[in-house]
Amino acid sequence: MALVEPLSALVRALGVVLLVVDSVVPATFGLQSSVKDAETAADVVRAANSICCRSILIAHLPKDAPDAKTPYGSIYFHKLPRLTWRAARNAKNRSLVTLTNEKNNDGDTLPPVTLRFVFSPERGLERIENVRPKLTLDALVEVMRSTGSVRGADLMDAAIKAGFEVSKSRFYELLAKAKQAKKVKQADHLYSIADSEPDSADDD
Repeated sequence: MALVEPLSALVRALGVVLLVVDSVVPATFGLQSSVKDAETAADVVRAANSICCRSILIAHLPKDAPDAKTPYGSIYFHKLPRLTWRAARNAKNRSLVTLTNEKNNDGDTLPPVTLRFVFSPERGLERIENVRPKLTLDALVEVMRSTGSVRGADLMDAAIKAGFEVSKSRFYELLAKAKQAKKVKQADHLYSIADSEPDSADDD
């Protein structure tokens, strides 16, 4: 792509550390192949990788298929990048956007992230806040599945690292409910998944 070398020079000159392409369809203008062709996606991703900084490529879902698994165009816009996220605006609160990790070539998928965009009439976008989901009983059990047998404090740390918001008192309240519901068991100060769990019954 003709603009890659001058753009790379500009990135180096300005010390740019992150390049955001919004969106990939306009980035394909001038190419001979269609945006739906694998080679087109490969050209765009290859160009982004050749520029001397990290990059985020924004690809939109088809307007007539908002629940599609991959963005408009070639499926390789999803397959070629090392990390892909799906962004979805909250239907009830338009200021909230949740990012769900669809693919991570470097490890397990990452926990979802919810962002709140705060605007003012005078200044437009003022700030972006990270909104952490509250830990629930079922979410606690899911965290425990990934940790195995652990102490309570280590389980709480794992829940926080997984992206959940929880106070110490609320955490141990949920842990007690999980024991009462026979979802988890305790032995020698270690907690683990119960041998036979009852049906799920989430507790907010």
